Amino acid sequence: MKIAVGRCHQYTGEDGASQGLVKEIDVAEKYYKLVIEGLRSQGHEVLDVTPPEANRSLSNSLNYRIEKANNWGADLFVSCHVNNAYKEFNGAMGCEVLYHRNSSKGKEYAEKVNSELLNLGFVKHQGAYADTRGLAEMNNTDMPAIIIEPFFVEATEDVAVYNRVGDTALANAIIKGITGQEVQKGESVGVNSKIEEANQNCYVLSEYLPTGYLGHPNTDFQGIDIEYIRPYLLGVRWEVRHNTFGQWIVTELLDPETAKNIRNSLGSWFCEFRTNNK
Repeated sequence: MKIAVGRCHQYTGEDGASQGLVKEIDVAEKYYKLVIEGLRSQGHEVLDVTPPEANRSLSNSLNYRIEKANNWGADLFVSCHVNNAYKEFNGAMGCEVLYHRNSSKGKEYAEKVNSELLNLGFVKHQGAYADTRGLAEMNNTDMPAIIIEPFFVEATEDVAVYNRVGDTALANAIIKGITGQEVQKGESVGVNSKIEEANQNCYVLSEYLPTGYLGHPNTDFQGIDIEYIRPYLLGVRWEVRHNTFGQWIVTELLDPETAKNIRNSLGSWFCEFRTNNK
């Protein structure tokens, strides 16, 4: 599939982004790039339609993305945003994914992506819904198009969920919504390695972990905070592994009871049990 993916807004010019507890453009910059990498790792053709910074007007920024996707002949257009409504908000506001009102395919993609965002822990705002404002990215693209708004920058509980799950999990949820496939970790694994339940000695693997000090993404601390992760893995030995998409934990070989306890401790960070650690 040919998929055009773009980051919302610009750092310069009139196409400005929202700011709250986090900056929309900074979050979108991180997760849209991971979406592109993950889609490519699954074999899809992906075109980055984000305009180069050039002090652009709003219309110029929008038209650049739209025209590039149309000229390329994309099968799907994905615009990566973060939402904003108020100056501040104490609580959860949640996710939404827009599609063109006459696009059944766009609606299907929007519903699936929204479902995966809900699975991360974001609450439903408007969910998957048809654009009623006549947005340019909806009206002027020649292919099914979705605008992704995973959370609100000013909502305390939304940002808490984002900080907990991190950019990689956010991107992977979007990819799964689009393709129906999980982004696989970069190591070769035997087909019988994964087991559904810890009914024998096994290794525990985490999901990709949030980066930054205490799990809060920032530009000064790019790795995972070991001291933040350590309390979830008390009493066992473990190591950190990484690939293009992020970093995760692999434990030592554990007996079934200990493996289940670690799974429960990790909570949403738990990925799977394996009979080998490759």
